[in-house]
Amino acid sequence: MTDMTDEELIAFLKANKDRVKGFIISELPDLMESAKKETESGFDDVKEKTETIMGEVKDFIKEEKEAYKDDDLGLKKSLKEIVGALTDKEVQKHFVRMGMEFAMGLSALVDAMPKPEFVEKTMDKASDFKKTASREYCANNEDCPRRTVKKIELD
Repeated sequence: MTDMTDEELIAFLKANKDRVKGFIISELPDLMESAKKETESGFDDVKEKTETIMGEVKDFIKEEKEAYKDDDLGLKKSLKEIVGALTDKEVQKHFVRMGMEFAMGLSALVDAMPKPEFVEKTMDKASDFKKTASREYCANNEDCPRRTVKKIELD
């Protein structure tokens, strides 16, 4: 029967439909019982393995919990160390310098990029306005850091 083509097999099954059906019906209870036994034993193995793994996980969690019980997992100490590092004056100095360098780099990049003529004119006007505003501010404010000469009132 192994040398049969699909068409020959279909023809054989059609011709012997009642015999094949009877064979399947007579063997079905035994097949079902065998499948049930295989399935149950397979489920028992899986259930046993799962319970073993879950027991190991629970034991691990208990051990870890006991190890850090008094320390709240060391989070308080770690958090204090992290905050201390971030607020350290030396670290802050570097972050501020880095920020200023980044801003200056962006400014240089914008200056170096090609721009349409109307953008160039607008930027020139903004620069002129900044210079004028700065000059006027310093002229009218005695505490201006750019002021080179301070007014001294004589009595």
